[in-house]
Amino acid sequence: MPDLPDISEMIDMLEASGCGLYACELAMTMMKRTRADLLPKVHDVIAATDFHDLVEGAQIGFI
Repeated sequence: MPDLPDISEMIDMLEASGCGLYACELAMTMMKRTRADLLPKVHDVIAATDFHDLVEGAQIGFI
C-alpha cells in the first residue's frame, strides 16, 4: 500500500491547493456536533443544497 498523508496533512494540502472546507449541517446535527468541534480551517457549516449551489460550475466537487 502506498504511503498516504495523515488527515492533517491532507487538509493542509487541500487548503494549499485553494479548496474550501465545509461541514455538512445534517451530519453535524445527527452526530450532535457544534462549530466548536470543527477545525478552524472549516469555512462554514452548510446544507447539501447550499453545497450544490456553491460548486455549480466548478470543475470538481467532493463530498
